[in-house]
Parts: sequence; structure tokens; C-alpha cells
Amino acid sequence: AFFDLNRLPLFDEFLLAALEYIDVFIKLKAVERRMEGMVSDMLGTGKLRTARKEKRNLESAAEEAKQKLALHYSGLLFPNVPDYHRFHHSGAGTWRTSRTNADQMLQEAIFRFTSAVVWIAMGRQEWNNVTTELGRLFRCSEFNISGRLVNKPSV
Repeated sequence: AFFDLNRLPLFDEFLLAALEYIDVFIKLKAVERRMEGMVSDMLGTGKLRTARKEKRNLESAAEEAKQKLALHYSGLLFPNVPDYHRFHHSGAGTWRTSRTNADQMLQEAIFRFTSAVVWIAMGRQEWNNVTTELGRLFRCSEFNISGRLVNKPSV
């Protein structure tokens, strides 16, 4: 299913959104590291004020890029294409059972492929930051079914 999915134009848009988000994320991390150095060195407040403004701008840009990435990711998982049933975990309602393992394998393939593409596009640097941040976005607790069952509140 991954090889069919990655040929869709939606996949290109998703990869571009991932690149844009990680680019902003890495710039934000660089500003945060620079600010830590400014605070510890007690540099002029003007430089620190400028860095704080830059950080706020990057945080805003990161939030917008994250929303765009989420939109494209959901569009990728639920594509509005004629062959949608080939990608959906229950065949878009045509099968009686869910393909949970196939879904998990597809999502892991998307994660690994996206991580590799973004890392290469970023000049093969920041591997840990790329995989950690994409993992945080793609594997968050809201989509961790077993984690939800363990932490299910009693009614």
C-alpha cells in the first residue's frame, strides 16, 4: 500500500509540509540554543530582546507549519481519491474486519520514509532532532491505542 500511496500527489504535498515544519523547528532550536548562551554570558539586552522576538516569530511559524503538516497527514491517511478503499484499514467499509497490522506497517513506512527524506533534504544533519520531532508528531499518545487502554479513566 505504501508504494501506491507514495505515488499520489498528496504524498508530495505531505513531504513538502514535513520539510517546511522541520526547517522551522530546527531554526527554532538554534535560536533557543543561542539564547541560552546569551543568558549565561549576560550579553546586552538588545541582542536578547531581538532573539526573543525571533523566537516568538519562529514559534508562530512552527505552529502554522505543524497545522499544515497535520492537514496533509490526515489527507494522506484519508485520501479523497477513487481507490481510497485500497488504503483504508477496513476497505472504506467494504471489509468486515480492520487491517490494524497493515495500518501500523503503513504508518511506520510513512514515518521512516519521511524521516529519511527530510534528513537528506536538511543536508544529512540533525538526524536525532528530525526523528525525535517527527516521532513526537506521528506517534503521539493520542494515537497510541495500547497507551490509551492502560491509562483509561475509570467511570
